[in-house]
Amino acid sequence: MAELNIRLANENDSKDLALVFIDSFGISAENNEKLIENTANSLKLRINKKVSDFYLAFQDEKAVGLGAETRFLGSSYIGYVGVLRSVWRQGIGTKLFQFILKEVEKHNPTVELFANPGADSVYRKLDFKDQFLTYKVELTASKEIIIEKVQEEEKIPQWIFDLDKSAMGCDRSHLLEFLISEPKTSLLSFEDRGFMITTERKIGPVIVKDTKAAYNLLNYSLATGKKIMLVPDKQFPYLKPFSPVEKQRCVKMIKETRLKNDSSLILGYNSFAYS
Repeated sequence: MAELNIRLANENDSKDLALVFIDSFGISAENNEKLIENTANSLKLRINKKVSDFYLAFQDEKAVGLGAETRFLGSSYIGYVGVLRSVWRQGIGTKLFQFILKEVEKHNPTVELFANPGADSVYRKLDFKDQFLTYKVELTASKEIIIEKVQEEEKIPQWIFDLDKSAMGCDRSHLLEFLISEPKTSLLSFEDRGFMITTERKIGPVIVKDTKAAYNLLNYSLATGKKIMLVPDKQFPYLKPFSPVEKQRCVKMIKETRLKNDSSLILGYNSFAYS
C-alpha cells in the first residue's frame, strides 16, 4: 500500500475535502456539480471562520480521507471522518483517526464524537466510552400545543451562552455565533428557560430547562413544516406529541470525561459531525 500522508487542510483544499466527504458518506444529488460546489463552500466557510480544523489524508498525492476537530474551551469533537470507498478496508480510516486524535489531545483533555453503528468498536479500543444512543428523527407539528412566549432573537443574549455552557460543560460561544450567521437560520428563545437554532429543514441545538419551553419552541419551528432533529435516547419519549420518525442512530462517545455538564438540559444536537 502506498504511503499515507496526513496534513492540516486549508481553504484551497475545499474541493478535495468535498469530494472525499461526498463519496465516503454516500451522498447523492440530481445535480452532482452543484452538490460538490455547495459542500466545498460550506467546508471552506468553516475553515475560514475557524469553526473546525480539517485534515486530509493523501496517497500518491490523491486525497483519500478527511476528518475534523471542532474545538471548544474544555472539549473537542472529532467528526467528518471518512475515506473514499475505493480504498476502504485498508486501515486508512484508523490511521487518519489516530493522527487527528493525537492532535486534538494537544488542545483538550476531553474528546467527544458520534460513532456510526459498527465504527463504535474501533473507538472503544482507543479508550472511548459509550454515553448514550442518539437518534436522528423527523418531527411534525402537534395540534395539541398552543404556542406562547416564543421570541426570535436577533443576537445571542448572555443567558443563552450561559445555559449552553451549563448543558454542554464547555464554552461553545464561537460555534453558536457561527450557526446563527448561516442563511435562513433563526434563534428562538422561550423566556430564559430554553433556546433552539432552527433552519428550513433542521432543528438544533435545543437546550431547555423544562418541557413547556421545549414544546413551545419545537411547535413554533415545526409550524413551517416537518424537520429533522438529533435527540439523545433519554429525551426521545418527550417527543411523542411530534410523531417522531427515526431516520438514523449513532452512539455518543467520550474520552477522558472531565466535564461539569448537565446533560438533562440537552434536547437536541446540531449535528452528528460537529455538535
